[in-house]
Amino acid sequence: RDTYVEVPDYGKTKINHSYAYGKESLAIKTINKNFGLNITDYATIDFSGLIHIINSIGGIDVEITEEEKNYINNRSKEAYEISKNEYEKVINTGVVKLTGEQALTHSRNRTVGNDFTRASRQRAVLEALISRFSSLGIQDILSLSDDLLKEVKTNINVNKYIPVLISIVINKTEYTNNIISKQIPATKYSQDKMIKGIYYFATDLNVAKQDFYETLYDK
Repeated sequence: RDTYVEVPDYGKTKINHSYAYGKESLAIKTINKNFGLNITDYATIDFSGLIHIINSIGGIDVEITEEEKNYINNRSKEAYEISKNEYEKVINTGVVKLTGEQALTHSRNRTVGNDFTRASRQRAVLEALISRFSSLGIQDILSLSDDLLKEVKTNINVNKYIPVLISIVINKTEYTNNIISKQIPATKYSQDKMIKGIYYFATDLNVAKQDFYETLYDK
């Protein structure tokens, strides 16, 4: 979120500002311009949508520490106010089932650790969500799809991916065991930088471009 990049028409600033300035279209343009990519599709979801989706599939299994559990219990009331559901506390640590409200709170936690730790939590929540979906039968997924897609904003023609969905359900172990989770730009070729009193994550964009190519295209 703090990566120092060129946002078209706005100059050098934090990459997350691109979405604030121009929503999906400017965010995609910014990513493509700075990292040499050609992204065209997007899917976005807000806080209430994420809560609803996770609760609709019965929660997700996520590994949490004692500190993370305490954070969720202390801060999740805000998420429960969004959903209007009854507040629930997390009792255990380790791999636990989180409600949508708890999962959202966990994803937003940057008190325990730093912003990179928070990003890893967000990836863990997404992977848990994928894993939970893949455990459902195809009929259950299809019956939920119309309701859940109402929570997502996308320019993708979802119908053309139905055959892929069936393949994922049939071969779920192959798919879920081969999810790659990686931070780009990486800290090894980046540095913390203060510019006019504002913190930025300054990176070597050429190295980041190559990192993307190697990760996405294996070359």
